[in-house]
Amino acid sequence: IEPLSVAETPVGLRDVAPPPAAVCNWSCYLARYPDLKAAFGENLEQAEQHWKHSGHQEARDCTCEEPGIPDALEASVPEVQDVVVADCPVRGLEFPNPFSREVLRELYDHDGLYANSIVFNLGKIRRTWEGLLYRRRVLQNCDVVLALSRLLKDGLLLTPFGMDFSRVQSSRYGALTATGSELVEDPDVVQLRKVYFWTRVSKFYWEVDMPHWYRQVGDLQGDLSSRERNILAAFRRDGFVLIDHWDGVDVERLMQEGRRTKDNPALEPLLRPGSLLRKLVRGYLGADASYHGVQYFELRPDATRRTYVNGAWHHDGCGTRLKAFIYLTDVDEQTLPTCIAAGTHRTHWYPPTNYFQGIFGHNKLNATTVHKHYGPSITKMFAPRGGGFLFDTNALHAACMTGATKQRDVFILDFASVEHMEKLPRMKRGPDDDYMSAWTPSLCPGSHPERIRWDFVHH
Repeated sequence: IEPLSVAETPVGLRDVAPPPAAVCNWSCYLARYPDLKAAFGENLEQAEQHWKHSGHQEARDCTCEEPGIPDALEASVPEVQDVVVADCPVRGLEFPNPFSREVLRELYDHDGLYANSIVFNLGKIRRTWEGLLYRRRVLQNCDVVLALSRLLKDGLLLTPFGMDFSRVQSSRYGALTATGSELVEDPDVVQLRKVYFWTRVSKFYWEVDMPHWYRQVGDLQGDLSSRERNILAAFRRDGFVLIDHWDGVDVERLMQEGRRTKDNPALEPLLRPGSLLRKLVRGYLGADASYHGVQYFELRPDATRRTYVNGAWHHDGCGTRLKAFIYLTDVDEQTLPTCIAAGTHRTHWYPPTNYFQGIFGHNKLNATTVHKHYGPSITKMFAPRGGGFLFDTNALHAACMTGATKQRDVFILDFASVEHMEKLPRMKRGPDDDYMSAWTPSLCPGSHPERIRWDFVHH
């Protein structure tokens, strides 16, 4: 499949409207068809041109619809706020409603990835989630309101996109504990999980990944220097860490190897026992970790939110998964750097923000709302070539898409805990959570031929 330029596209097909049943999402279109992904990479504009030119004639599916969601869930229901019990002893408490029409309008990015589909799907998203909550009768329970009130007093942080329980953990159990899992069984937290975090995907975040956030981490058998301890502490605090130069990386040799990913000898110093990257991955995850290979990525200066699938604000929806970026070019104000909202890596995100929950693929968020709530904490990942950064993809992140004149070239390495990989449920959607969530086999991360296990305890 050869990419089509606008000039090559027949005039009569450039502005052909999709059939009425199709509300296209070009990210999902590329993800669904490996031949298109191989041909176009993440170029959404070329994906759209392909579908208009030949894809719809080949009966290719360009939507993100998940057929497993029962139509009955879309019945008209009251707004969540209207069904909260009125006779609780708590007064003046604003009950968070991430499923309302008003909140959803402010939640998503309307100008980029979802320009064609968000208006169509907004009502469906609202009716689907609120319909389930109404039928499950979790909101008419005064216990939920009382639990929220107590959690707010103990430091629960609310945002339009999710909840951060870190201060609750600290005030009730200690910032770090032997297991890190106390919140899973906390009676007040259990009440809120019934309302906001009851899907299969959310359950995995709480029971498998979250304990690593609050678990005490050993000293890696005493092999951390004072500098490395400080770097690891900053990484665990912010969810990312900038690196001026990755230890042992020879940039000139990397450039000579070109885009080679498999068995690239210039990347070997990053992965050998005792390397800074290896220590940071193991220290952050606090468990046996696995390395899932490397990809080469370039971001052209003319990229936009319409052509670069991950340009808008989002979290990956994978839970705790780490990516290391190795820069082959200087990344500064003349490039399109990654931007990360510091401290958001421990947020339990509301389901409508999640790629794998509800209507599949809707996870790109409104930049104005993000900057309003996280502005001072947003950091640009600037570093010279040979440097880069390491971050938790559960943190809110985007590409800062303005003012670029230079291309960004990087290698990206992928890591997760062994427990994450072994317990990640990849079965199709089912009745266990009313068909509302599932991961795909190839993401978060997928099984990679270069996968290597790093034992935390023995090495």
